[in-house]
Amino acid sequence: MIWSSLSAYGQISDEMKHTIKQLERLSLEVYMDGLYRAVGYGHRLKDTDVSWVRELELYDEISVEAAEIIFDLDMIYLVGPGLAEIRKEIGWNYPPGVYDALGSLIYNMGLSGLRETEFYRLFKNRRYEESFKELPRTKSRQPGLFDRRMKELDFLMRGFDFSTGRYHPVPKSGR
Repeated sequence: MIWSSLSAYGQISDEMKHTIKQLERLSLEVYMDGLYRAVGYGHRLKDTDVSWVRELELYDEISVEAAEIIFDLDMIYLVGPGLAEIRKEIGWNYPPGVYDALGSLIYNMGLSGLRETEFYRLFKNRRYEESFKELPRTKSRQPGLFDRRMKELDFLMRGFDFSTGRYHPVPKSGR
């Protein structure tokens, strides 16, 4: 695994990585995900992928090891930088579960997809309880996405104090 490269950006927890893999379900065969070709743990093939991934055709097969590499690359080049951008916008003072949930959302819909949601607008404006109610409805039309959003909500609410309407502070050394 190539997780050490994530230290420059921060990373999501192993628990969330495992959750994403469970939710995405491994496919060793290239398939259509809406309008896009996908493979591995829900990776949408893009022109910017490394050549051996970019050149995969519908119904081509990859190994489990290749799927793991593609997932690692998504963590490094999609989720890591996405979380770095989000942290610039919302700060570093949140519990790890918040970044886990946001990382999962970035993995699922991309950074720009997340930024255009009502959920993110509410969360960024610190309207947390409203954002919690909005998350299950966020881009969840496809089968399984409602369940995914509920798992993300579980991570997002970790460390939230409903009596004060705020997250428990994270020590600065906990970055």
